[in-house]
Amino acid sequence: MYFWLWIIIFAISLIVEFLTAVQLVSIWFAIGAVAALIANQLHASYIIQLIVFIIVSIICIMMVRPLASNYLRGNIISTNADRAIGKKAVLIKEITNDAWGEVKVNNVLWHCISVDNKPIAKGTTIKVLAIEGAKLIVERI
Repeated sequence: MYFWLWIIIFAISLIVEFLTAVQLVSIWFAIGAVAALIANQLHASYIIQLIVFIIVSIICIMMVRPLASNYLRGNIISTNADRAIGKKAVLIKEITNDAWGEVKVNNVLWHCISVDNKPIAKGTTIKVLAIEGAKLIVERI
């Protein structure tokens, strides 16, 4: 009797997964159902089958979903801002302990801070190390 329960859970999980365009919504339960089905074929009690189903489903969610989500992510929008990283430029406005500086990189004016939180004078050549929010992290050359 429980054999068919696991087959039905497996089938429903796969159908839901395909209907959600493989968004990793229910595949974990399909895998758990297969494990429970194997436990059923080994003549385990219904409670053991249920525990196997729950544990295998949770393990699959916890271990595979973060990796798969990063791999399948399709909503990354390229802004070309990363082209500024590694560029050299001259500070237009000094960086102080109390205020951000300004630098023009690729014809775009950016606020910037120094990587070591030390002041950098106006006119100093800097190198862009990273982008943090709407400002550049720079270092003196």
